[in-house]
Amino acid sequence: MIKKLFWYLSWNIRGKSDHATAGVGRGDLNENQLKELALESISLLGLNDNDVLLDIGCAQGYLTNIFSQKIKKAIGIDISSSSIEKAKTLYKANKKIHFSQCKDEPSYNYEKENFSKIVCIDVVQYFTNDKQFNKLCSEIYRMLKPGGKALIGGIRIKKDRENNENKKFTRTIRTILGKELAYLMHRTYTENYLTSVAKENKFEEFRLTKSEYYPGYFAVNLFLKKQL
Repeated sequence: MIKKLFWYLSWNIRGKSDHATAGVGRGDLNENQLKELALESISLLGLNDNDVLLDIGCAQGYLTNIFSQKIKKAIGIDISSSSIEKAKTLYKANKKIHFSQCKDEPSYNYEKENFSKIVCIDVVQYFTNDKQFNKLCSEIYRMLKPGGKALIGGIRIKKDRENNENKKFTRTIRTILGKELAYLMHRTYTENYLTSVAKENKFEEFRLTKSEYYPGYFAVNLFLKKQL
């Protein structure tokens, strides 16, 4: 309960920021890194002009906006009301995007087989139990069209974060008091668990790829494909 309240307050504070990237990557990533992250996602998913995409945990819509330039339509959802309101303001001229607030739990009011592509980036570290991750994968499978693809990005893996290879950020006072507390509250996963959940949810294809965009963590992307 305390962890959930901590994250909820954090998201809503970030959502009010005037900086479009405030809600993405915990503020650790600069704009160039975020663009590279978007390109990585576009490449992994193979986005095209006919795609209808759902962005789960879209924050202020920065990545949703980039994705929309490659596809037919994008829907961005987030539990933070302030983030959704900011996204609507920032990208009101983009008629290919629709933003909407969603529930706290990974249960979504969309019909089955509604999307050709689904992304969920920098989200699952905020879950408080494994049941939520399993439910997310189940919902992704339900909402994907046959042959559809999904990407759950920035999944923190249980590794020694003190390893010099993974700890490439400056420890300022803000880092120690703010981000370090956040790091301790992040949920981490094992690679075996991730692949077992993908199997349980009957995805035809799934694979893990290392992500280079999360300072202080070993992180992976989980690519999922539904059978035709």
